[in-house]
Amino acid sequence: MRAPFFISMIMLCLISMSACTTETEEKTDPTAQVTEAVEQAADTLPKAEDIVNETSSVDWTKMSLGEIESASEILTAVEFCTYLADSEFDAALELMDADATTKQAWKTNFSTLEKLKIESVGPVRIAEWTDSRQIFKVHLTATVSPEGEELGWMNGENERWISLQKNGDRWQVHEFAYNP
Repeated sequence: MRAPFFISMIMLCLISMSACTTETEEKTDPTAQVTEAVEQAADTLPKAEDIVNETSSVDWTKMSLGEIESASEILTAVEFCTYLADSEFDAALELMDADATTKQAWKTNFSTLEKLKIESVGPVRIAEWTDSRQIFKVHLTATVSPEGEELGWMNGENERWISLQKNGDRWQVHEFAYNP
């Protein structure tokens, strides 16, 4: 009779200890805390479907041709920088309106980039814009080879100006300079 009683008491103690241990572990488990924090933060972010609905509710038919074209111009500047950041130099060169010799010189310059991150791209000197020429300022963070430093790149922050020229119906990079 004593054995079943003691076994029952031991089991009761073990069960209550494991319940206490589990509760304590849940309160101090860093993974659980991080998961909870992420879930709370996710609740404050806009939902993807809300963003899509917001974007699709723009009435593009009421935008002027100039407003729509401005979007394509900045996309050309961003695309150019993205190709550089992805080390797709030939694709970046295809966006330039330079001759073959100039493109080869740019390819040599770009090949000194070991890592490139686009920080921002934005329009500048808008008062000087024409229907066929626009200028954008780009902030980049670069890691370059020693040769790159000799060609005007700096390890760290770099500013560049991209002049776009409209050739036919296509915007192309006309100039890529480290000063305006």
